[in-house]
Amino acid sequence: MKVLFVYPPYDKEEIFSFLSDSAPVLPPLGLAYLAGYLRKYSYPVKIIDAPGLGAGMEETVKLAARFAPDVIGITSNSALYSRARVLSKKLKEALPSVKIVFGGYHPTFLGEEVLADDYVDFIIKGEGEDAFLELCRALEQNNGFSRVRGLGYKLDGKIYMNEERDFISDLDKLPFPAYDLLPMGNYHIGNAVGRGRNTISIVASRGCTGNCYFCPAPGFWKNTYRKHSPVYVMSLMDYLYNEFRKNSFQFRDDTFTLDKKWVMDLCNLMLKNKFHKKCEWQCYSRFDSFDEEMLALMKKAGCCQVSLGVESAEEETIRQFKKFSKERVYAGMRLLKKYGMKSRLFFMVGPPSRSLEELDKIADLAIELGPDLIHLTASIPYPGSAFYKALSVKGCRLAFSSEIPKMYEGFCDFEAFTREDINLKIKEIYKKFYLRRRYLLKQVFSIRNFRDFYNLWLGGLFALRIMWNKAGAEKNEN
Repeated sequence: MKVLFVYPPYDKEEIFSFLSDSAPVLPPLGLAYLAGYLRKYSYPVKIIDAPGLGAGMEETVKLAARFAPDVIGITSNSALYSRARVLSKKLKEALPSVKIVFGGYHPTFLGEEVLADDYVDFIIKGEGEDAFLELCRALEQNNGFSRVRGLGYKLDGKIYMNEERDFISDLDKLPFPAYDLLPMGNYHIGNAVGRGRNTISIVASRGCTGNCYFCPAPGFWKNTYRKHSPVYVMSLMDYLYNEFRKNSFQFRDDTFTLDKKWVMDLCNLMLKNKFHKKCEWQCYSRFDSFDEEMLALMKKAGCCQVSLGVESAEEETIRQFKKFSKERVYAGMRLLKKYGMKSRLFFMVGPPSRSLEELDKIADLAIELGPDLIHLTASIPYPGSAFYKALSVKGCRLAFSSEIPKMYEGFCDFEAFTREDINLKIKEIYKKFYLRRRYLLKQVFSIRNFRDFYNLWLGGLFALRIMWNKAGAEKNEN
């Protein structure tokens, strides 16, 4: 039985709109883990990462037909659910006998809605490795679907949802993600973040205990947190360095620093192996999940940047939705600067802020905190989050089945903001933060090599794109 995994195609402008030139192209690690796991059990597998290949819809279908799979697994997180639906229809038309499986956040939370689609045969809820393996075995025998925990399926026109599956307790049982099935030379994580195409994404853990109001991860992982051993992670980084010459890593874990002992053990292992002398890495954290001792060792072990969520400029809002104080943010930034660590701060434009005046304060707070980068996103109520649930109770209908949410333009109107308000405010905040004379001079004087110059050049294009769009918006208003 041949198995194909597909990440749906999209144009960067569809998600990143006016900042598409600086958008990342990331490896689909969920599919890579699935492919590696099935390959361990001798299934012939292939991955078509359409964004990584730069493939459109028709080319993706042609590549799939050429492989002639028996089963196709499609990533269908909410942001790309509408595109996954179009892809599944075209794949069924090209390969009528193929079985199509949707997995990811959207089918996990809205399984019956997804299975109601004529071109979806199965869904997998939650963690996928064991469920997909058991599904393949059931397909080979053409029975036993009811025994596959975590599976949703259709039989005689009726939808069945099996009981949930327990999470994998020992993540080290998983083989390395099948990076060798991906176009490894085509990935990058964005301007001024890492070493361009020598930077690759990895994950060392699954889950998060943060329980943030706007995030679907707590519902997907059920507030559990598991991690690979430091030895596994170190071995994976060695593999990527030796096989693909990757010398910069971005940990995509929801919160890399949740377990201090684990972080310290991994950093000490990096130092023991002298990994820090040839590679750098960065991670995502929370302001309430690191301290000075941890940060000092992370820096020594090669960590060059930490990304953290602030979301709002209001003390009350930060406490309510992030569960830490504004003073914790200030203290954390002081530590990051003390150890020469670059920082990237995330802010949401729209809720949790309650007025346009609150949004105006984001730029002022960001300038005061002084991070190296800020990243703004429109507030999007993704299924599985408490935010989505609260809006659903109010009767708000969201068009994930037919529309791709734009990261910088919003997805729906809110009581205090329209999509147009959000779009305009994002541009205003970016312009106020990045086009300051002091910030620009700092970037110029930080140039040490060609990579720094190249990143600054890309950043200049980013700034010009902001100014161009700002001018266009003002012209349209007049």
